[in-house]
Amino acid sequence: PELFLCGYDCEASKLREVALTLDSAVLTRIGECAAGTGTCAAVSFAEQRGKMLFNTVCVWNCRGELVHTYRKVNLWGAWERSVFEAGPVPGGVCFDLETRSGLVVKTGVLVCFDIEFPEGARQIAQAGAELLLLPTALDLPDKHDHRVVPARAVENHLFILYANLEGRAVRVPGQDLTAFAGGSRVLGPDGGDLQQAGEFTGGALLAARLRLGGYQASEDRNPYLPDLRSKAALGHYASLGLNA
Repeated sequence: PELFLCGYDCEASKLREVALTLDSAVLTRIGECAAGTGTCAAVSFAEQRGKMLFNTVCVWNCRGELVHTYRKVNLWGAWERSVFEAGPVPGGVCFDLETRSGLVVKTGVLVCFDIEFPEGARQIAQAGAELLLLPTALDLPDKHDHRVVPARAVENHLFILYANLEGRAVRVPGQDLTAFAGGSRVLGPDGGDLQQAGEFTGGALLAARLRLGGYQASEDRNPYLPDLRSKAALGHYASLGLNA
C-alpha cells in the first residue's frame, strides 16, 4: 500500500525522521530478499532527496535489481501538498520487470490519487504496459476509487495490482481520516476481479495467475487503444496534444 514502510497516517515531522534515501540499508535489504527468493517486489515509502520529500515507489525484479523508481505526481489534499513534492512529469513510464520464470512483463506504476486521472494510466498503456502496480491509501469516504480502478483496467487493457491500506487511521493534524477502505484486488484487462480482499481482513495475501495475452477477445470487442491511435492520426484529439 501507499507509504507502506512509514505509514500514511504519520505526522510530517516523523515522516522526515523515517524517510529513506535510495541507498538506504532498508531498501538494499529488500533487494537482497527479492534476489534470495526470486520474487519481484514493489514498496512505497517516504523518500528524502536533499530538503525535499517524495511519495515514492521502488520496484525490484526477481534478481533483486532496482529497475524502477516512481514518485507520485498527483498529490491529494492539502496535507500531502504541504508535505511532499510532486514527482516529475511525465510520470508514466513503462519498464521491463523480469520474473523468476524468465517472463518479462511490461509494467508501470501509479500511486493512489494518480489513478483518478485517466491520462496517467493511458500514458503507461500506450507505452506498451501489460501490468500496472497501484499502491493506495484510500479512506472510507472516497470508496469511489473502487469503481474507477476497474474502468482504468478495461479502457487500457491492463492487469492492475491494487494494494490499499485497511483499518482505523491514526489521527494526524492536517489529515481528515478515520479509516482506510481496504478492498485490495487483482484485476484483469476486462475490468473483472481475479482476486479481491474485504474492507477489514486483518491482512490478506492475494494470489492470482495473470494470463498475459489471454484477453484478446475482450480487447477485440472494445479496441480502445487501437481506435485511439487511429483517431489521433486523423487529428481528432489534436486539442489534447495527442498524435499518432
